Amino acid sequence: MKPRALAPCFLLCLACSAASAQLSGLPAGARLEEEQNAALEDLRLPVAPLAGNALETKSVQGAVTRQAWQVPGTDLSTFQILSPLKEGLSEGGFEPLLECKDRDCGGFGFRYAMDLLPEPAMHVDLGDFRYFLAKRETEQGLDYVALVVSRSSDRGFIHFTGVGQAEPRLTTRSRDIDGSSEDSLRPMPRADTSSDTPALPLPSGNGSTLVGTLVQTGRAVLEGLNFETGSSRLTEDDFESLQQLADWMNQNPEIRIVLVGHTDTEGALASNIELSRARAKAVRDRLAQQYGISGTRMDAEGVGYLSPISSNAGESGRTQNRRVEVVLSGPQ
Repeated sequence: MKPRALAPCFLLCLACSAASAQLSGLPAGARLEEEQNAALEDLRLPVAPLAGNALETKSVQGAVTRQAWQVPGTDLSTFQILSPLKEGLSEGGFEPLLECKDRDCGGFGFRYAMDLLPEPAMHVDLGDFRYFLAKRETEQGLDYVALVVSRSSDRGFIHFTGVGQAEPRLTTRSRDIDGSSEDSLRPMPRADTSSDTPALPLPSGNGSTLVGTLVQTGRAVLEGLNFETGSSRLTEDDFESLQQLADWMNQNPEIRIVLVGHTDTEGALASNIELSRARAKAVRDRLAQQYGISGTRMDAEGVGYLSPISSNAGESGRTQNRRVEVVLSGPQ
């Protein structure tokens, strides 16, 4: 996946003041994999860890920059990756609002609430990620930055979300762990898709629409699943979507997934989350028992009606919202 063309303003700065939109702290060797920009957007950023089924968020508006960075071949921990980024934000005039890690943040429920660029540009290990939120006041208004740092077995992943008038963004002014830094007046390195970041494998032959969507977006709906009325029990039918997913996973044993149940808005949130999680677990059990996928490669979660894909005002929309999705947890 190629990042968008970089404008001249992305040259590295020799001194990043509080008024500058450029922020330092990326590890040496960090590469920009994908970037998205919006002139005006309304985002909801988590401002507290998940408490039960409730997540406190803050609505923020302004120009939005999303960046997904990778650090190939590093053995730095998520703490070591995040620390110089936090220092760079502090130098840029930002004050911390929230810092938490994986389970302390709320695990899957917290991660799922974040608006991140998809795999393969950004990968989040549900057992090893950190979240950091900060803000600063400028003459033009408030700027917010949200960072998510995670890693896989052979690389680090950094997701940057900047919201505000000054369009804050990361640069590749690297900072070593000892605190020293090195600047250079050269453009940021762009991802080399021919080197050591292979795309996730697609199925052979004519391929699979489900798997193609999963690889490209990081998530896909498991179409055609049928549950017994008012139950989390799958019917005894053979489901083509499960066959496609299982075939791909059996061909690629490094792939891990999260199965996510969703409901419509009928009933209380707590009971819907319980039902959606139970249905995701039923799909996980079917993949394990009928198709031989190891349970250690699959997590099952439920979010009830918190993530609709259509309006719940009509039966057609409610039907679309009652679904189980597969989300890439990433190659391990």
